[in-house]
Amino acid sequence: MTDTAPPEQIAPPADAPKKPGGLLRSSAIYSGLTLVSRFMGFARDLAVSYRMGASATPAADAYNAALAFPNLFRRFFAEGAFAAAFVPAYAKSLQIDGEEKADILAGDAMATLAASTILITVVCQLAMPWLMMLISPGFAADPAKYKLAVLLTQITMPYLPCMAIVAHLSGVLNARDRFVLSAGAPVLLNIATLAFILPQASAVGAAQWGSVGVVVAGVAQAALLTWGVNKSGAKVHWRLPRLTPEVRALIGKAIPGALAASATQVNIFISGNLASHVPGGRSWLGG
Repeated sequence: MTDTAPPEQIAPPADAPKKPGGLLRSSAIYSGLTLVSRFMGFARDLAVSYRMGASATPAADAYNAALAFPNLFRRFFAEGAFAAAFVPAYAKSLQIDGEEKADILAGDAMATLAASTILITVVCQLAMPWLMMLISPGFAADPAKYKLAVLLTQITMPYLPCMAIVAHLSGVLNARDRFVLSAGAPVLLNIATLAFILPQASAVGAAQWGSVGVVVAGVAQAALLTWGVNKSGAKVHWRLPRLTPEVRALIGKAIPGALAASATQVNIFISGNLASHVPGGRSWLGG
């Protein structure tokens, strides 16, 4: 019986070399899209001023107040402490636990974030006739402005869960070195606002349809980022919210950040509250 030689070991293929200038190219694309978004935002502000007046109409004040309230929560939940806690946790899980467990973490975190912001949205919509007295008490001197501000804020509140999802999915893409969609998504808000405001003939109509446009843009941004995450290979699926140990850890890390950021948000809230007593003051502050 003769010995047989062991099979020849085949070396695994070497990783494909990374394209030179990848970081520079990504930075240029991100910066370019951000610049486009800024110019589009300027055009949006011009359109708002053109249709509603810079500060001369109650509609302008009501519209800017309606944008400011969901944005206040957005900075806490969507683009603030929770996002800052999630991205490093997800990136670490990708490296240590693998894609499957990392994507489960992302799905659980997204479900918890969405459920929380949807609950806040529904409660605020139902309580808005009374909340507006806390948000912009100066509007009470003009019942028409107060009523319009309540209606517009009820319309724009669903923008909050949309932006929470967008910020969360942007974190997933960023952890996977995909930055283009998260940079380009804000352009949709400007496009939708222009599309909904410019055709309107009256200031009140522009404010109402502009508020609808904000929500439409939020849904479009969430859909775009969902498509981008799926295309990246991540499997972040919708599921019922559950407070797993990993999600609890994220919340625990997010709370100190939220408290640290609260000073700025309280300052913005108080500024809007005081500005509501001056006709046109809310518009000067913007949304």
